Amino acid sequence: MNHTKLSAKAFEVKGVIDTVFEVPVSAQRLMAYLSNPNTFEKNMPGVKAVSDKGDGRYEWKFSIDIPFAPPLVLSILTRLVKQDNEISFQTADSEGDTMACAMTLTETRNAKTEVRMKLSIKVRRKSGRDIHPLAPVMGERFVSEQMTQKMQSMANAFLKSSTKNLIAA
Repeated sequence: MNHTKLSAKAFEVKGVIDTVFEVPVSAQRLMAYLSNPNTFEKNMPGVKAVSDKGDGRYEWKFSIDIPFAPPLVLSILTRLVKQDNEISFQTADSEGDTMACAMTLTETRNAKTEVRMKLSIKVRRKSGRDIHPLAPVMGERFVSEQMTQKMQSMANAFLKSSTKNLIAA
């Protein structure tokens, strides 16, 4: 995790998605499945490991492929919070890279559950070159847009893989 204090001129990109999908399983079964951080490690591209650090804290390790550059490697410490029909993983430390992932489950009909996933990841580096060699030229806004598209693709793949595994279980 990056604990180094960054200057006000740090290069910062942020990806944010807010997506809703329906899963053909009960909310209770889905809550149990999504409460297990290893579900993300097994089903979400780019998530290489989710390690239990105790006291409801989990370290997420990402390796995200970027065109024409080495993969972007992130390590983010989060806290798992479960309340009623919501599961969230949130970063407590706002100095380095941060993540907030909240999933709200609403049981619909015929044992189906609607999931609203709000995912936000912020990456801060001293220089844009630490993210991608061309990032300073492309700018924070463009890189953030690309990051958001990549995160949406990861969420869609997660949904497809998780649903398949839940139905097969």
